[in-house]
Amino acid sequence: MKIISLTLTIALIVTTFTFPTFAEKNFSSQTIQTQTQDTEYDELVGKYLVSQLGEFVIVKKNGKLFGGPAGQELEFIPVKNEKLKFEIYRNSSLFARVKFVKRGEKIILELLMQGFTRRGEKQTVNKFKKLKVLKNVTLIDGTGGSPIPNSSIFIQENKITKIAKGNADIPKDAKVIDLSGKFVIPGLIDAHTHVATDPSGSNTRPNTEAMLKHNLYGGVVAMRDMAGDARTLADLSRVANLDEIEAPNLYYSAVFAGPRFFNDRRTKASGKGVTPGDAPWLRGVTKDTNIPLAVAMAKGTGATGIKIYASLPAEEIKRIAEEARKQNMQVWAHFAIMPGLPLDNIDAGVNVVSHANMFVMQQIGGRPNKTQREQLMKGEFEIDEAVLNKIINKMVEKDVILDATLLVYSKNQRLNGVFKLAKEFVRKANKAGVPIAAGTDAFANPQTDKLPPIHEEIKLLTENGLSLLEAIKSATFVSAKAIGIEKTHGTIKEGKTANLVILNKNPTQDVSNLGSIQTVIKNGKFYNREKYAKEMKYKN
Repeated sequence: MKIISLTLTIALIVTTFTFPTFAEKNFSSQTIQTQTQDTEYDELVGKYLVSQLGEFVIVKKNGKLFGGPAGQELEFIPVKNEKLKFEIYRNSSLFARVKFVKRGEKIILELLMQGFTRRGEKQTVNKFKKLKVLKNVTLIDGTGGSPIPNSSIFIQENKITKIAKGNADIPKDAKVIDLSGKFVIPGLIDAHTHVATDPSGSNTRPNTEAMLKHNLYGGVVAMRDMAGDARTLADLSRVANLDEIEAPNLYYSAVFAGPRFFNDRRTKASGKGVTPGDAPWLRGVTKDTNIPLAVAMAKGTGATGIKIYASLPAEEIKRIAEEARKQNMQVWAHFAIMPGLPLDNIDAGVNVVSHANMFVMQQIGGRPNKTQREQLMKGEFEIDEAVLNKIINKMVEKDVILDATLLVYSKNQRLNGVFKLAKEFVRKANKAGVPIAAGTDAFANPQTDKLPPIHEEIKLLTENGLSLLEAIKSATFVSAKAIGIEKTHGTIKEGKTANLVILNKNPTQDVSNLGSIQTVIKNGKFYNREKYAKEMKYKN
């Protein structure tokens, strides 16, 4: 491993000057963690303001020292026979060596080197690069095909390098993991989430990271975020995709809608500090909007796709979709944009439409009147089969993906009628060959819910026409295609990213067996579900 020498220094301005005393204590290992206001501790050792990182708090609890910069979890290990020198580990990987130096009234944290090795290894060895072989496992590859027993999956760093059946030729220096009796599926992908609607409110960083971690350990390796504050989403996407936090990879959207939509309170929460409708990720569109510039600015936020949300006519939907494709962005839309109708979206060439119940807007021809609303809510609206079939056939022809979001309707009894419409559309669309992604548009509580909502969405899909293998494909390959990453993600195939879930039970026998997670592998890194469940004190 190559070690990079750096000259960077970070100044620590002391507000409670006790750090030298702390640093000279005789200790073997301390964990430096983010401290929140409700953290209990025995003694405050010191508070420091760290340039570019914010407040650095050190406390004593149960005889150990804790602390750290916001948003990080670091472990400091003293370098043997080196006073005030430490190796810093993150997620058990060494990424820096530092020395604390007193200079006048300041303490300087000097970054001596940066590297990436696992604790206890020699500096020249990187465990992540070691070939790993998952042996004797039953493989469910995410294509919808039958399970393949007695398979071996070779993983080198973050890639699947080989898949073999039967007695595979395994190099002697490989790490072999015997998975006899276990099952492997591709990592799950939630195709409809909202993780940063209000970063100053309900979506605080600690809450969001806890939710993302819950999803990861529940088998979710990627998420498609369908509207939020792109400033927060950009940072979350970076640290998640680089595995700097325990989280699924995150792909997000920029919202395009008619100006009237930006009176919505959610857009005000996602656009604090700017004018909603005039921000690159919250763009109000009229016939006078410079669409090529608007799409370019949206792309500059790091967004993967444009979400066409509401209050736009067919001609504007078409303009946005055409330009987004020219700039290699995905085009995502609500099924009905109002006044834009479902067929307007499909004809414009969007990649994905969200919310299965909205197909009825094509039949209604606009916003429903009071009588129609009551019929829709009670499940008494009579569907025109000719209109429904026309929509479905057009979706098959154009290869438009349905992001059904059944779960969000199942949670609210007032929406039973809407839920009924959505279920009927899913059954008929699936039978006709419309690709269906697994998007939840819902949340779970990591403290009380053992599994993230994707598992409920998959179950609902199996209850409405999809086989177990088809539902797994929806939550893996089709959801990857909805994001536009199907060439590298979504199935277990040589050359693709090593995103896998190891299961203790056969998911093709019972959908609940998808929750029997032993290990999640994301970007080639292993995450122990059983350890996480114990940490969260989940009951069997």
